[in-house]
Amino acid sequence: FSFAESLIFHPQAIDAGIAAIRAGRNILTDVNMGASGVSKGLIASFGGRVICKVAESGIAEEAKERGLTRSEVAIEKGLAENIGIVSVGNAPTALLKVMACWDGLAENLRPGLLVGTPVGFVNAAESKELLSEKAYPFITCKGRKGGTPVAVAIVNALIRLAREE
Repeated sequence: FSFAESLIFHPQAIDAGIAAIRAGRNILTDVNMGASGVSKGLIASFGGRVICKVAESGIAEEAKERGLTRSEVAIEKGLAENIGIVSVGNAPTALLKVMACWDGLAENLRPGLLVGTPVGFVNAAESKELLSEKAYPFITCKGRKGGTPVAVAIVNALIRLAREE
């Protein structure tokens, strides 16, 4: 089966992603591997940066105290930092947290695009199906497949498109 056929794009996803990048907004990732793969030099040329808070001091402790995952707490903290694109490739809990927070964010704090491609057997397919029903711009894929490399490839492609047009 072709992975490309499993991708789902909201009609405004590409334009919203490019606009967020060109506006110099930041990219928030759910895991360090996702942050490592994004072309930081290219995003910096637009004035943005790549943010991942999952390994920051205090995140694990707060997650334990609140009964949440580190990814959930990291997403909550990161959403306050001029985020243009949220890229979730690993943790379905992070994707669910972004969606839970979305409507409660002030208009100027809402990301322009949510890339959600978590992989696995526990809540991955379900979280992506829920994302595919949202009215705001997203890019996702069907089923259990996906992962951080897919999310990174999508974000890097958007950065390159932003440079070309």
